[in-house]
Amino acid sequence: MRIVIPSIRTEKMTLVAEEQTVKIKGRLDVQFPKQTLGLFLDNLHKEVCKKNGDMIYLDITELSYVNSASIREFLSWLLFVLKLPEGQKYNVYVKLSQEEICQASLGKSLALLYNRVALFDVETNERLDPKLLKV
Repeated sequence: MRIVIPSIRTEKMTLVAEEQTVKIKGRLDVQFPKQTLGLFLDNLHKEVCKKNGDMIYLDITELSYVNSASIREFLSWLLFVLKLPEGQKYNVYVKLSQEEICQASLGKSLALLYNRVALFDVETNERLDPKLLKV
């Protein structure tokens, strides 16, 4: 499945989809992220559903900061996925650095909310247990 949605680029962040991989880079620190991150995640969700996708890759290895308002946008996106009928839910494979607090914190939050989120370490490519992340 090839994800085709508009990218969002600002001074501080880049949100882009390439093939099946979504890359989130920079700082997610806007006070009201609905118009940027929320819009991007809504478009992503619609595109995956339209194409009957069963998985996406979320690369947050270049994410340097994420505020609570942005975390809420990610959680809101996953709540939409949770509401899908069982056969339409898709897996989310998150690539992160467990040494980066913001990446580990976001990954852990996503994985604990939705059991089809799998976390992978950027250095080793090993699957991570969200309960063991030190955040």
